[in-house]
Amino acid sequence: LYLVRRCRRVPLLVLVTYRSDERHPPLRQWRAQLDRDRLVEEVTLERLSQEDVAAMLNAILDLKPEVHADLLDTLYAHSEGNPFFVEELLKALMTTGELVLRDGIWQRTAHRSVVPRSVQEAVQQRIAYLSPAAQRLLTFAAVTGRRFNVTLLQAVLRYEENQLLALLKEVTAAQLVTEEAADQFAFRHALTQQAIAGELLVRERQGLHRSIAAALERLATSALLRERYLEDLAYHCYEAGMWEQALAYSRAAGARALAFHAQQAGIDHLTQAVEAAHHLGQTPLGDLYWGDVLDRLQKDGSPTYTGGNDTNPALPRRPRLMITQFADFCLWIYCLVDDAWTEIAPRLQRPGPQPDCSDSELIAMALIGECRGLDKETELLAWWREPPLRALFPQVPSRTRFNRRRRALAGAINLVRQLVLRSLDLAADNQCVIDSLPIPVMGFHLVPGGSREWATHEARFGRCASKKQTLYGYKLHCLMTLGGVILDFILAPANEADLTVGAGLLFGLRERLVVGDKGYISTALAAELAGQGVRVVTLPKRNQAAQVAPAVRRLINGVRQIVETVNGQLAEQFHIETNHAYSLDGLCARLYTKLTAHTLCIKINRLLGKAEFLQIKALAWPN
Repeated sequence: LYLVRRCRRVPLLVLVTYRSDERHPPLRQWRAQLDRDRLVEEVTLERLSQEDVAAMLNAILDLKPEVHADLLDTLYAHSEGNPFFVEELLKALMTTGELVLRDGIWQRTAHRSVVPRSVQEAVQQRIAYLSPAAQRLLTFAAVTGRRFNVTLLQAVLRYEENQLLALLKEVTAAQLVTEEAADQFAFRHALTQQAIAGELLVRERQGLHRSIAAALERLATSALLRERYLEDLAYHCYEAGMWEQALAYSRAAGARALAFHAQQAGIDHLTQAVEAAHHLGQTPLGDLYWGDVLDRLQKDGSPTYTGGNDTNPALPRRPRLMITQFADFCLWIYCLVDDAWTEIAPRLQRPGPQPDCSDSELIAMALIGECRGLDKETELLAWWREPPLRALFPQVPSRTRFNRRRRALAGAINLVRQLVLRSLDLAADNQCVIDSLPIPVMGFHLVPGGSREWATHEARFGRCASKKQTLYGYKLHCLMTLGGVILDFILAPANEADLTVGAGLLFGLRERLVVGDKGYISTALAAELAGQGVRVVTLPKRNQAAQVAPAVRRLINGVRQIVETVNGQLAEQFHIETNHAYSLDGLCARLYTKLTAHTLCIKINRLLGKAEFLQIKALAWPN
């Protein structure tokens, strides 16, 4: 203080750092004196964002490309944006050989939860100064989890209120936990909890879980309280190896999670129930159990799963009941995607641990957003974070993570579309229509200075005759059934002739009747396709000598109306002609998502038995 007061007119910066929770009386008094003399300016250091951690890793590891998503997710989740923990975790991964440099790329060799030795020692040093009773409290709290309930802790330890409060003050003063609410405390950092729990033997941990489960059962004296503690009971009974109780509680917790459309939580609880059944030597939960879950869900009026369909019980599970709420539509989309994903996932080798937001959840979020016309990622993710929708998909990734993962999953999204097509009866129609629609990538005024990236990927100026529109970008050439189901498509430069690109869609077909517009008139193409059993039917130009009968003209015009309906849906509901991507990869990922969403909506209408299966907008807006 003396130095600072004497250096008012000297160009000298005195930098002082302290933790906001370490303001003991002498520090508070010193800070107040500086405030009175107007000699201090306080700068609060926030935790690093995920992008900041990525930049830090790039600097430490001297990475030229971006940080591998698996490594970034691991370090950010465990460090919680604390730069010291980022460095220590990175050092621990390298020391244990779990992060190695191979062929110029840093790769994970294992995916265990690592607590750096420096963090472990720092935590143990703080614990060493605590009383034995406070150490016992911390041990039980660490087994409970990152956050712990005071009422539960009191029931486990059987301490009086005054004794418990004194111990909580002791561990709080040691900078190990912090108070979040009157009845809830949390470890200051996830690594602190992991360091304490990691010191316990497996049998020791199981015994503590058993004590916590017993305390929870004592607290759950009513049906309402048992419902409140249901998930905790399922977790602690499972970890304690109390298999009979774990089976019962996990079944109930899974049923409740599905009733609230918390799909991932439901899957986790039901997986625990299956494992508990194995330990008991019982048959894994099958049709009998699922029937029990379905009965509970149907009593609540929620959409549920069935073990197949009415005609073929071997088909994948799917929801049943009508779509009366938007949450029902979300669950239908998720179920169809997840069913397809069980077949797709083995083909994809995803490195590292599974992310909090699974691939099938991320794809379902993107598809549902497209059905609602939310094609801007910032708007889409903000929409999913709103309280009414957050319960459907609790783990919403950041925009950059969502963008990167959707681009990486673009091929998988198209595989979902193809698998749905395979199970869709309408896709077997041997009468098709071929048409194109414009996909502009930027306005004319932006082309001179910003088209280099697009021009590299063959974006060109072209004209859409049906809309009398000139554009810069591409055309999407689609082959669809007479019912409006899109079978195949090609994205081509806008200046490519419909006939040239359309030929690529038609070659390889067998025994099909294809209706096209005047842009597909070609005697040479018709002759070549005739050898494959493919017949192309078009309305002749007005100046051609051979004209078709009026009845045939009316029939072809009626088919064209179906094409215009589908193109209108893609343009108005799915905004396919509006581009928010900055690269061809991003554009393709968005197109795959929009076309897959359109196909899924037709599939849902067929499953619901709707005759007007092209009426898809009402699915996304059921109310």
